Formats: sequence, structure tokens, C-alpha cells
Amino acid sequence: KTFLMALRLAQYAYIKEHAGFPPLLLLDDIFDKLDDNRVGSLLAEVLKPGYGQIFITHTNLYMLEWLLENIKSEYRVIKLKEGALYES
Repeated sequence: KTFLMALRLAQYAYIKEHAGFPPLLLLDDIFDKLDDNRVGSLLAEVLKPGYGQIFITHTNLYMLEWLLENIKSEYRVIKLKEGALYES
């Protein structure tokens, strides 16, 4: 799974270089696929300045917020409940 994430980041870098601007990056439920150390390293990398907009999906909001707060990055949480979106 780590290799697949590396491929995803390589695709992102390729598109960014050839398009001239950063594309959206979607990380869909990465916590299910990687251990905590790898998730932390991945988030630390993609949350560096210049990566652009990133969407992260996860079913455990508390774990995601804990990781993001430890990285000290700006983020917004948008929740989906019963078909409606709202920001917390």
C-alpha cells in the first residue's frame, strides 16, 4: 500500500509539473491502508506549502483531527450526515 501511495504522489507531481499548477489531491480512507507512522509521514509531506487543495476522507474524525493538529496545519472539516454537508 505504501508503494501505491508513492505512485499516487508521483502522478500528482507529474501533473503539477506539466499543467503548471497543483491538481486536487484526494486521499480516500488512507488510514485503513497504512499504519499510523506512514499516515503521519504522508500527511506531513502533502501538507507542506505548495501542494494545493487536498481532500481527505475518513470514518474516524477524531483520529484525523488529532493527526492534523499534531502536524499544525490549517484545515477545515466538512461532515456528511444523512445526505447533508455541514462544516464543523
